Amino acid sequence: MDPVDKEVAGAALLADYQAGASIRELATRYSFSIGRTRRLLVDAGVEFRPRGGGPRTQRSGSTSARP
Repeated sequence: MDPVDKEVAGAALLADYQAGASIRELATRYSFSIGRTRRLLVDAGVEFRPRGGGPRTQRSGSTSARP
């Protein structure tokens, strides 16, 4: 992949990652390995989210009660 293609791919990956997509989802969507996806994100200047997603919150309108 030439430098221009890397920059374009990195920008697209970064925008999708910042919109909430996971690295695994991006790798599948763009047909890259997880390692390449991560490297392109790093090169694009990503600030990674913590692993495992954020804390779970109760959805509004949920009927499940917690003690």
